[in-house]
Amino acid sequence: MSVLNSRIHGLEYFRNKEENFFNIKIPISIENQLIIESFLNEFQELNLKKIIDDWFIDEKNCSIISPNKTQFLTKRELIFIQLLLKNKIVTYEKMLYTIWEDNLNITDNAIKSFVKNFKKKMPPSLLENINGIGYRLSHNALSS
Repeated sequence: MSVLNSRIHGLEYFRNKEENFFNIKIPISIENQLIIESFLNEFQELNLKKIIDDWFIDEKNCSIISPNKTQFLTKRELIFIQLLLKNKIVTYEKMLYTIWEDNLNITDNAIKSFVKNFKKKMPPSLLENINGIGYRLSHNALSS
């Protein structure tokens, strides 16, 4: 292993040439240390849930975080993804009861339109339709 330890202008660093990274130790003020600790505490409260690969759901901010951008979810979309993560299959009846609070005026076309818009915000091939029953997450999706 090729490692270089050094000290320049009060900064201590080490370089691992094989893995091509630096580890730098920088002395910071107490004020900056408090700012960093505050940031880390807030970051830990995010409680992101992994959906698939580099895609996460942030329930606190009602959003889906992907490698390229963040998509904000409607209240109904958030409820739907929570149902999908919690249940193996989300039936049409469960959707009506939970998402639309048993509103019988919701048409099949309204549900299809909702799911179509939902899919645009999600990773490709995340959602599978179970004909005549409802929806489920694909086998590649991770619910954690």
